[in-house]
Amino acid sequence: AKRARAPARVIVTQPRRIAATSAAIRVAYELGESPGLSVGFHVRLERRPPTFDSSIEFVTTGVLLRRLLGGFSKALEGVTHIVVDEVHERDREIDLLLGVLRDLLVQRKEAADLPNTKIIVMSATLDSDAFSGYFGNCPVISVPSKTLYPVVEYFLEDVQNIIAPERKPQRKAPKKSVKDSWGHRTVNDWKTTVVDPVERALMEEKVITGEALRSENRDDISVIVRETKGEKKVSRESDSYDLALCKIMSELVVNLVRSSRVPLAGSNGGAILCFLPGWDEIQTVKKRIFQLLPGASGSGTSFGAPLLSIHILHSAIPHLQQREVFSPVPASSVKLILATSIAETSITIDDVTVVIDSGRIRESNWHAASRMTSLDVTYASLARATQRIGRAGRVREGVCYRLYSRSFRSVLRGAEVPEILRCSLEGLALLAVGVTEGYRIPSKGLIARLMDPPDASRVARAVEQLETIDAIERSDDGGVQLESMSALGLHLARLPVEPVVGRMLILGVLLKAVDAAITIAACLSTQDFLSALPTRPETMTVVQNSLSGTSDVLALVKVYEDWLGSSEIERLSGKDPASRFFISEGALRLVSRLREQLQFALYRQGFFGGGGGSADSTPASLNTHGDDENVRCALICAGTLGNIAHRVGADGIELLTKGVSNARVHPTSVVSDGVGFGGGAAGGTPFS
Repeated sequence: AKRARAPARVIVTQPRRIAATSAAIRVAYELGESPGLSVGFHVRLERRPPTFDSSIEFVTTGVLLRRLLGGFSKALEGVTHIVVDEVHERDREIDLLLGVLRDLLVQRKEAADLPNTKIIVMSATLDSDAFSGYFGNCPVISVPSKTLYPVVEYFLEDVQNIIAPERKPQRKAPKKSVKDSWGHRTVNDWKTTVVDPVERALMEEKVITGEALRSENRDDISVIVRETKGEKKVSRESDSYDLALCKIMSELVVNLVRSSRVPLAGSNGGAILCFLPGWDEIQTVKKRIFQLLPGASGSGTSFGAPLLSIHILHSAIPHLQQREVFSPVPASSVKLILATSIAETSITIDDVTVVIDSGRIRESNWHAASRMTSLDVTYASLARATQRIGRAGRVREGVCYRLYSRSFRSVLRGAEVPEILRCSLEGLALLAVGVTEGYRIPSKGLIARLMDPPDASRVARAVEQLETIDAIERSDDGGVQLESMSALGLHLARLPVEPVVGRMLILGVLLKAVDAAITIAACLSTQDFLSALPTRPETMTVVQNSLSGTSDVLALVKVYEDWLGSSEIERLSGKDPASRFFISEGALRLVSRLREQLQFALYRQGFFGGGGGSADSTPASLNTHGDDENVRCALICAGTLGNIAHRVGADGIELLTKGVSNARVHPTSVVSDGVGFGGGAAGGTPFS
């Protein structure tokens, strides 16, 4: 800026809210100021823009994309640099933004009105050749990256010697056992916790490549979990595998704290950062630690060793609560942070000296045949493993414990499959229409030019779906088929849900059932409600009969509303609706957080009008029909457009869908017996 004698205005994108805000606060601190002067941030639900002429603004990827809906010239006026950080994550918004910026670089050679903004793509673990090639073989600047202090890495076979040192090895141990500076025995071939068929095959000189394992789905490494009565072998393919990992992680945490193996962070207490797949696993570890520490209560517990302060870092918890993880603890305490992949990148928690990596993540996958998205637990990539170990070693030497074996590391994929190849495309296509509007660029053309473009037929179906719900309009401009956003589409693009669900929210306002619509939308956006199935079929029948007999979604809404009205005593005693109906309390808490976000989004867009509503409550005038079950059923049908099944046959169990002629209702559904929506007669049933 000094050389050019002109202000420099820099926008830095981050994939998550907490990353954008924490980076802004840290940079402002380094400059000796508070956010809002030369450094600012803009994330969903919160904004503190910079006020100086030369400035840095940290924003989420989605915020910048939505700014571009108004056109390049307006959104990037005065912007000299755009830094797209953490591009290795390759989520759909990052990929779309990269495609938009690449088109901007091409177009501005021919259009004088477009800004001359410099683009910088950045990550500690990116494939520089691939990204350079995508941007026309642009220059690559490599900065050697390493943690400030060395980090010692351990694997699951080493963890055995910490959580169960008294157990005898299953195989002969070396004569001498070497101890490192942490007091851990480093006996590489003493594997009493892990029985690894991959390693066994290699020992038998069978060549098994990582690619072959993935293509054949041969990832059935088993673990042995120590229990009170012997040992239990658990397959990685079973639902109990992650529960086994939670038990091992809990025992490891308690052992490290009790034996004072958590290094201090300077004059403050050290912190343990645990990476887990999701909310349920976080709650399982937290409860397990309290069980292992009798008398534990609140966020800390004393047991003769340092005080343990537990914090949760998850995208669904309030932003202010997320920031609590940055607060240091006294030297007499240990901070435990139970986090998802949200803690992998762009945030620095200074006092983390220990990382425990479960090696697992939750990943969304789109199934075109059923038009449904599933949230699956799978293995984290090597790129994520590198990011996770980098969270330690910031203030002194650190240590990282991997809850998988050394040999399994060799078959981990290098990076995740880009999200754009495994997600629903309606929301992405809508944003693509918005950012290309006015530049005579077909949205399908933009998506086809992304780094890893999805199949053209999927993009075409997504655009057709947007036309069906009146979110976009087509026009012919000199033989070029162009799309533009409708007024409805502009609102849908600004809602944090898929377009068809956003349309249902707006219909909820029009039908005066906005609270019900918000709850239904939150339920449709949440998965894994069941905490456990009853052991006896007749128990499930009782549960089904006590809920809605016409809809699984209505049943979930009823459970949520009853749970919301239950007392804390009922929840602790297991007498609340979540416990009675085998519903995960974690899932219900996620629904509650999503409701808050959706309600604020509707309020911010002016849908509450002058009816007395606020960001925290909806107006009574928009809820006069909220308890009408027919209205709720209509909203569900609107929110599951395209997923309508026609019931056929006398029993009403067989379904005819758009792609399948012999579908059947899942046994856990409240309508699995064919009763409901007409008492067994043929009719339409939404599924989601």
